[in-house]
Amino acid sequence: MSSFRRCNYPQINLDGQSYIALTCGRYSSFNDIPTIWWQLSTVLVGTGCVLSVYAAVRAVLSLCLANVLDKDSVRTLGLTQLIAGFIICTGGVVYPLGWDHLEVQEVCGYLSYPFQLGKSFIQLFFWGGGGGGGKI
Repeated sequence: MSSFRRCNYPQINLDGQSYIALTCGRYSSFNDIPTIWWQLSTVLVGTGCVLSVYAAVRAVLSLCLANVLDKDSVRTLGLTQLIAGFIICTGGVVYPLGWDHLEVQEVCGYLSYPFQLGKSFIQLFFWGGGGGGGKI
């Protein structure tokens, strides 16, 4: 379960009946991400990663093309990396605000709300564990 992955989701079989697929998969589009907080988290982390990669590639290209980086370029690239880190951290802080969504409550119990997962544990999500809400 994350801002771009879901587990145990409803599907429709060939007979037209719905069932719960006991597997994990990705959301098919950005609009399928269930909460505005997870959408915002996805955008923030993605933006931060793009900025970080841009700064790293620019620094490597400047060194490879024998252009010595001057102080202003180094400061700009360092500031870009700092801003990228801040944006990624903000995305990580915003993500738990979506824990009161029904999809999380079905996995973690109906006691979950922002920054409180109910009966689940954080490592369950980091290690890709599925359903039940127990420890790994």
